[in-house]
This record gives sequence, structure tokens and C-alpha cells, in this order.
Amino acid sequence: MNSNSPGRNAEITLFKNAARFMFAAIRDTTDGAEVLEALEQVHIEMDRTFAGSLSSDKAKVACRAGCSFCCYVAMGVQAHEVILVAIHIRETFTEDEIADAIAKTGAHRVLLGQSRMANVPLPRSVCALLKDNRCSVYEARPEVCRAHHSASVSACETSFRQNSELAGYAYIGGLRSRMFMSMLAVDSAIVEAGYDPQPYDFGAALNEVLLRPECTDRWLQKLRPTFPDSCKELSGTGAESPPMAGMSQMFARLSGDP
Repeated sequence: MNSNSPGRNAEITLFKNAARFMFAAIRDTTDGAEVLEALEQVHIEMDRTFAGSLSSDKAKVACRAGCSFCCYVAMGVQAHEVILVAIHIRETFTEDEIADAIAKTGAHRVLLGQSRMANVPLPRSVCALLKDNRCSVYEARPEVCRAHHSASVSACETSFRQNSELAGYAYIGGLRSRMFMSMLAVDSAIVEAGYDPQPYDFGAALNEVLLRPECTDRWLQKLRPTFPDSCKELSGTGAESPPMAGMSQMFARLSGDP
């Protein structure tokens, strides 16, 4: 898309507004409980972005409860996303369910370590939080899950069966652009406020914080890294993903400024 096109300008405006909204929610907050409460704005902002998208785009969404083909793809997330899920788990899961989540995320972490040692991409495996083909933390699910929508269940199934990328025609262009721009905005605003910019593997980092709740305190104190190096995200090539840029730098990139 041309950087000066109306669609691109609208995306940049969305980014600017969402980033400023998120930054304002956390920049002057130092109390840990207040920061965690402010983080709930992440979900509110992304839900607002979806609600404000074109009705014609939303009508194309084929995703339904019980469809879980996308729940077998490794996810890179920011530390605050992991913390929000961990809080939800501690507040809503039974002790047995928490133990099960720790065991399953631990198994995933072993796979991640093996892939890191071999310098290869992480193989596909089911999300540790998928139960009966439904997300057990849906209300607190990570941003990439909130941002992903497909117009074709058959395309998702083909991607799952063939271990391949989702076919381009299944993406809903306008909706996808808006949701990922919103996600980029809130994440970069949190980084701008001084919090950990490192992308982490969701399963491994969740295992760490469930075992060691003090990781949340590290994040709140802006200590880096929030999680050990063994939890860092691996890219599609098997290399570790680089830290995320703050909103000022990201806005400059989006605007095409040098």
C-alpha cells in the first residue's frame, strides 16, 4: 500500500491514537497493582479496534468456538501478555488445572530448547491452554490471537494438515491491517514507557512465570530481561527475534521519516 494512500494514512492514525491511549494509561503509574490494572486497556483497545472495523470485513470472519487449527502455531509475545494470562490462570484455574498448565508448558519449553540447540525453527505443537478445542484463557488470550481472523475454515485446515502457511485469500485485508496496527501500537507504547522490549515464546515464558511469580515483579520494576534467555522467541529461521522498538521509533518508521 502506498505510504500516502488514504488506507495507509488511516492505519497510521489508528496507530498514533492507540499508542497514545496506551502510553497515557501507564506512563505516570508506578504502583504495581495500578500498572497491572492499566494493562487491561490492552484488551480493551484491541476489542475497540475490532468493533470499529468495517461491518463487511467483520462479516467475513469464519472463526467460531471449537475451531482450533490456528492453535498449533508457536507464538511470539511481549512479557506483559504472558503476565496477564498468568494472572487469569491463577484467578480462575483450579490447582489441578494450574499443575496441568505447568506440565504442558514445560513440555513445550523442552521442545523450544531442543530447537534452539539445533538452530532450527520450533515445530508445530498444540497450545498448552487448548482444552476440548477451545481456548481456556479466551478472555485474557494474547494479542496475536485477538488480531488473527480467517475468512476460510477450509484454508485453515489445509494449513494445519500440510504444516504450511495460511493461504493469502483467507486473510481479511482491512481487518488484519487494523488489528495488527493496534497490536503494534499498544506493544510499542509499553516499550516506550520503559518496559521489557524482548519478544518471548509464549509457552516457555508462561511456564516460567507460573513456576516463578516473581517474574511479574521484575517486569513491574522494569528489570530486563523479564524471563531467562531460554524463553526468548525463535523466528521462522531458528534465530532469536530482536527487541521491539518503542512507539516514537515505530511511528517514524511507519511515517517514512529518516
